[in-house]
Amino acid sequence: MSDHTDLRGALAQYFSALQKLEPYSIKTLADYAEYAFEAALGGKRVGRNGKGYDLIVPRLGRVQVKSRQLPSDGRIEERLHLSTCSAGSCDFLAAIIFNADFSVKKATVVPFLAVFDFMQRHVDPQKKIRFDLIAALPGAGDVTSDVRRAVERW
Repeated sequence: MSDHTDLRGALAQYFSALQKLEPYSIKTLADYAEYAFEAALGGKRVGRNGKGYDLIVPRLGRVQVKSRQLPSDGRIEERLHLSTCSAGSCDFLAAIIFNADFSVKKATVVPFLAVFDFMQRHVDPQKKIRFDLIAALPGAGDVTSDVRRAVERW
């Protein structure tokens, strides 16, 4: 019986948290990542209307956001799923790795042309690409401290 009580309590906390996040249009980890980059880069989220991009940032243009949360069991799983990225869909890719507790581990912004060229040569047909490979592409910029500062203000 206590297992069901614990489950009901956890679900009540979960749904309460979702209600508190609703004014920020955060329903998923992807939404949280977009919100973090929006604050850090001075952009504007476009919601589901942007085909192939998530933000408009004045100095960068159209930005697609990709994220990954590390599992709580300690595994380092930092591959990002880029199979939905297509040629000309955006100007920059913003990528972020969250720790298991949702704190920011690392973040980068990369010109999308460099990402797309790399994707064309990548052997994984599902385009699961390690963060460190993306962050090492030409023109990539480390924005970890900017994103951390943005989320720490909340």
